[in-house]
Amino acid sequence: MARYGLWLTIVLLIASALIVLPTACDNGGDDDDSSDDDVTDDDTDDDDDTTDDDTADDDQVCQPESITIYPECGDDPSYCDRSHFDEDGNLLYRETDELCDGSPESCYVVQYDDEGRRVGEGRDNECDGTPDQSCYIYKYEGDLVVFSGSDPDCDGEADEACSNITYNAAGLEATRALDTECDDSPDTCYATVYDSRGRQIERYVDYDCDETPDECHYTTYTLDEDGNTHQLYKPDLGCEGEPFEDCDVSLLDDEMRTLFQGFDADCDGEADEGCYHWTYGEHGLESSFLDQDCDGEADRDCYEWVVNEFGVTISSQRDDECDGTPDSCTSATVDENGRLDVVTQDEGCDGDPESCTDWDMACF
Repeated sequence: MARYGLWLTIVLLIASALIVLPTACDNGGDDDDSSDDDVTDDDTDDDDDTTDDDTADDDQVCQPESITIYPECGDDPSYCDRSHFDEDGNLLYRETDELCDGSPESCYVVQYDDEGRRVGEGRDNECDGTPDQSCYIYKYEGDLVVFSGSDPDCDGEADEACSNITYNAAGLEATRALDTECDDSPDTCYATVYDSRGRQIERYVDYDCDETPDECHYTTYTLDEDGNTHQLYKPDLGCEGEPFEDCDVSLLDDEMRTLFQGFDADCDGEADEGCYHWTYGEHGLESSFLDQDCDGEADRDCYEWVVNEFGVTISSQRDDECDGTPDSCTSATVDENGRLDVVTQDEGCDGDPESCTDWDMACF
């Protein structure tokens, strides 16, 4: 069971990544990118206009319609996941069929209002179309979520973890009041300030919402001669001002992708330990590694990816000790339209795969 759990975790992690990757018929994106809150985050928008001869419409979006796992790449599936969408590609419900016998053990239902905004979602234990456990509720002003809350018994009223949100003129979150018991007495308040480019430069945390912040977080950005941005995050946990300690320093390329990130103990802009490095190719992320002492050499957790022209990862490997011997390998095939077809997971990279996963994609 432990090994099966590992396979399932790996597959579902790949699933979350694939939704944000463009395929031959995918201009990226998700059915709803307006509910950016602490409970769920549906902002999976991507702007890659890759097309093929069969799907030349850049407005189409592709999402996994079914996922089927075959242990050891045999003939008997051990897990099936089926998603159902409306004509616009909005997820309506998802079935989890762990026995792959056509009778799902549980379902997940998403509800929309007349304007197509996601207003509720939750687990449907009976798969009868009505959520009955672990629901979430969203309310809007225009396309922006101004309220979200947990509704454990799905009675239509939020009972836990309520958030009231406001936005600035650019549509970026300005304040959030977290009301743990949903009794109109917020417990923790957040305020965020941005620069003219929409980058976060200040964030304040007020644990009793008395309008006096208890934590102050600052971020500065400096452009170098190569067009890269040096980002310095400075936490001030008591809002006492300088000197700052325990900062994080990052390097971002001209597309604002992270190239480097590390821990900066004295906040002088130079990383001291725990440095991570990322490299990118023409189609996406190609490699990453952990450089524990920040000497520029890989120490552990080396990853490599091969991404095709449609933005789909067709192979990857993990080398825990960065010794040139991979510990886990994943490979994928695509169909004639460049969409994901079969993913093979080989722990140990010994040619004896633990699982094969069939993907069926739906495009809208």
